[in-house]
Amino acid sequence: MLTRLHKTSSHRVRKIRNAKRWLHSRLSVIPPTSVWTEFTPLAMKHGAINLGQGFPDFPPEDFIIDATKQSIDNNVLQYCRTQGYPRLVNAVAKHFEPKLNREIDPLSNVLITTGATGGLYLAIQALVNPGDEVVIIEPFYDCYPGDVALAGGIPKYVSLKPKGENKSSADWKLDEQELRNAISPKTKVLILNAPQNCPGKIFNHEELSFISKLAVENDFYVIADCVYEHLVFNGLEQKHISSYPGMWERTVSIGSAGKTFGVTGYKIGWNVGPASIIGEMAKGNQNLIFCVSSLLQESIAISFEQAEVNGYWDKLKEIYSGKRQLLLDTLYQVNLKPVEPEGSYFVLASTESIDVNRYKKNDEDSLDYQFCRWLTTEIGVCAIPPSAFFQKNNKTGEKYARFTFCKQDEVLLKAREKLQAL
Repeated sequence: MLTRLHKTSSHRVRKIRNAKRWLHSRLSVIPPTSVWTEFTPLAMKHGAINLGQGFPDFPPEDFIIDATKQSIDNNVLQYCRTQGYPRLVNAVAKHFEPKLNREIDPLSNVLITTGATGGLYLAIQALVNPGDEVVIIEPFYDCYPGDVALAGGIPKYVSLKPKGENKSSADWKLDEQELRNAISPKTKVLILNAPQNCPGKIFNHEELSFISKLAVENDFYVIADCVYEHLVFNGLEQKHISSYPGMWERTVSIGSAGKTFGVTGYKIGWNVGPASIIGEMAKGNQNLIFCVSSLLQESIAISFEQAEVNGYWDKLKEIYSGKRQLLLDTLYQVNLKPVEPEGSYFVLASTESIDVNRYKKNDEDSLDYQFCRWLTTEIGVCAIPPSAFFQKNNKTGEKYARFTFCKQDEVLLKAREKLQAL
């Protein structure tokens, strides 16, 4: 009997191993590991201060916590409509109407998803057919190429390029001719991260006007990843591309409760756009998860309502402006020349002042990966190698490291102490 069971078990193992060839080939383009699965565990292993991954290590404002408690007391515990909990879609619509200069129907123009990442996936699935080309601006959020590949699309890259003194993210310019050259009759979508994750660039009026005219002339869509829209500094503002002429009907704008309210674990994202796009995204949402947590949607709805009247938007900028300056001062002190971000909560810092022989171990891995490993294991501060946000043949990121400042001031000051060893 035992022998027979052993034979059956072995046979099943062989079948499972052989079955691998039936797995869908689309997933093969996505690496089994990522920059996050390497560096966050590495920081934990070595007890390093984690200025790599962008999640706040301090609690959100009290009114946001109170909103969650209120949602529990309101007994919002059951399924809601696929497109989103009514109170939240109404709050999102009300928030975006003045930004987009138009009326927004909360029932047909807003979709709530599992974070902004879920919205990005659904938008690409709704718009991209196999063989369609998708323009991605480098440096990009690292899920963009994988999402495009899962839809059968073909990524086409256009890179921001640092110009002049490269002191600010405003010095990273979009080459208009390069973007024109990337557009073809197969172009279906351009993904715009504004403000850009790193270097924290705010796309100005001229750049948005150019992209808008190009989209209208060539009839392609824009997926606008706007998760950092409230994290902007020096009195600047990121305009929404969907407010430009001819762009509402061809744009979906995506936001995040994680970035807006400091609750990344809630995984609540909102998507605003024409019913023709939102309706298709909702089909995917329905078949993937049916609906997002009603309880947390209610919590974010209450948070939106409170934020509109309690001064939170200005306070958020004030809090992060202070942390931004603290990190910038540190980087200047240790001779890691920063690219001062106009938006987001990340800073690119040049590593060119550090002797490469201190951290280079091989010729295979890019220099920024080797620097960030060394920084984590030997100096005790974790940063992220920016090459993760560029295609492989683009070496722009190799001479930088990306740091985040969405941490307690005490943590940022401890990182300053450790970085003195540079």
